[in-house]
Amino acid sequence: MPLLSFKDLGLIRHDRWLFRHLHGVIEVGQRTALVAPNGTGKTSLLRLLAGQEAADEGRVRPSGNLRLAAMWQEDAPPPAMALAPYAESLLGAWTLSRRELEEAERSLGPNPAPSQLRELGRLDDRFQALGGWQVRAELDRQLGLLDLDKSDWARPVAELSGGQRMRIRIAALAAQEASLWILDEPTNHLDRDGRAWLRRRLEQVPTFLIVAHDPDFLEGLTDQVWHLEPTGIAVYNLGFGAYLAARREQESQRAAESERLGEERAKLEAFIRKFGSGTRASQAKDRERKLSRLKEPPPTLRPPVARPRFGTDGRAGILLLAEDLAVGIGERRLAEGLTITLEPGSRLVVSGPNGAGKTTLLRTLAGELRPLAGRIRLGNGVRRAWVAQSPTWPDPALDLVRHLMRVVGVPTVQEAIGLLARYGLAAHRETAVGQLSGGERTRLAIAGLEASGASVLLLDEPTNNLDQTAQEGLAAALVEYPGAVVVATHDHRFGQLLKADTLQIGRYQGEKTGAPKPSARAVRRAPAAPAVTAPDWSQQIAALERRVDQLATQMADPGLTPPDRQRLAAEAQRVGDDLERAWTAFAAAQGTGSGPARE
Repeated sequence: MPLLSFKDLGLIRHDRWLFRHLHGVIEVGQRTALVAPNGTGKTSLLRLLAGQEAADEGRVRPSGNLRLAAMWQEDAPPPAMALAPYAESLLGAWTLSRRELEEAERSLGPNPAPSQLRELGRLDDRFQALGGWQVRAELDRQLGLLDLDKSDWARPVAELSGGQRMRIRIAALAAQEASLWILDEPTNHLDRDGRAWLRRRLEQVPTFLIVAHDPDFLEGLTDQVWHLEPTGIAVYNLGFGAYLAARREQESQRAAESERLGEERAKLEAFIRKFGSGTRASQAKDRERKLSRLKEPPPTLRPPVARPRFGTDGRAGILLLAEDLAVGIGERRLAEGLTITLEPGSRLVVSGPNGAGKTTLLRTLAGELRPLAGRIRLGNGVRRAWVAQSPTWPDPALDLVRHLMRVVGVPTVQEAIGLLARYGLAAHRETAVGQLSGGERTRLAIAGLEASGASVLLLDEPTNNLDQTAQEGLAAALVEYPGAVVVATHDHRFGQLLKADTLQIGRYQGEKTGAPKPSARAVRRAPAAPAVTAPDWSQQIAALERRVDQLATQMADPGLTPPDRQRLAAEAQRVGDDLERAWTAFAAAQGTGSGPARE
């Protein structure tokens, strides 16, 4: 039985079609994952389906018995708001209906007019249809299940960690007893226990549409995948693992077809050039006709990998030393006794449960917060740069190019556009930074890191909002970076890709109180030894990366014709595959070795 359907849906963003001709149906009992690369419109589509925005063409048709509850990736509570009013503000239509009903009640005089009473009755009927006061009671019950400290209820909610606020938002979603849940990247900020808790909750929800980038989380949870494309939705009635396998097979088939068509085109063009005049001119004309009828290569299913190129100012020796550090908010200590030594080549992942103080530690190391105890010393002339969980900008109205030049310090317009092209943002160069999606904001912030030339990079949950391709490109760049890196993350896979030391703050549920406390001392890693690679692989990687940059810049040209865009996309697919093979050979040439030196 359909709960919601849509037809010919289209949306314009930044004077261009973000997507068009979208059709779909959500049936009762359908658990669907919505996937696509960053910036392609996943959140925008969810907002259209939830009635939060209007489409530029087409329409959404909700069923008469639909009760929809939605949770969005954006979360910016007022600084002083306490937990209970924050949770109630998340109840969406219920909160609005309650306010309207209370305002109508307050407006009644001692002798209300019949029209006022009818309006009051209408508002009360709507409030009851949304669950009435039972929803508020259920919210209290759901919040009571979160195992929050008593002190958390009195604190401003903005002081809670991103993961703690995410749990509150999921509790508010559950309180609404909706027939359809819409979730926009709910795994962001959640620690290991939080993800397991969310999965258990979703296993009890009959119908939902979810955006998430974690394949391990989605496997076994969804039974359908919608892959959003500019001109439609590709529907896979498969579990997530089977979808990934089917997608890889399609990519392989398209790459083979592109290669075949490219070879055939090259042969025809070579014949025409050689025999365009002379005795075989008629045969060359025949080849021209065949060339004109030759179909274009199929568009690539996978965007080119954006691999940041982090540089450094070349500082040697100890870059940052934190001794017997205590960090917290106000006078409230979250973590203490921390000693961290960072040198060129240091890689440190900070892990731990939500609310343990990971973000606070990074803000302290970045110089945004003062230590509550201990001290931080920087090497002479060492510069730090960092990316927050949810990047914000001093002037949200600046377009991307002006932001990079005025805020980040990129010297020229051309360099700014080239940097944006490498991160897939060139098409948005005239867009205000405040209008970017979550994934686009994260990519812009990482582009700013690349331009900083800092010796110490601090990244707070950088994989939030990034698709798998972008995550892998970021990890590869951080591994190659010659400076020091500190990353706070709940993504175990990303930490493994970094080959980093780990500093755990706090204890997860189930860890025994009497167990040895996780070490709070970061192990110092010796400067990374230069990689020993075969010269041909090194040269090939450099050449392929230059070509990736060139293709990204060319594909960002809004004046490209569709055939040219498809041709460049096909080449980008081939070059990306070649680059992955080259990096695999690079890694094999390095060997496993004996690992980094430790003190």
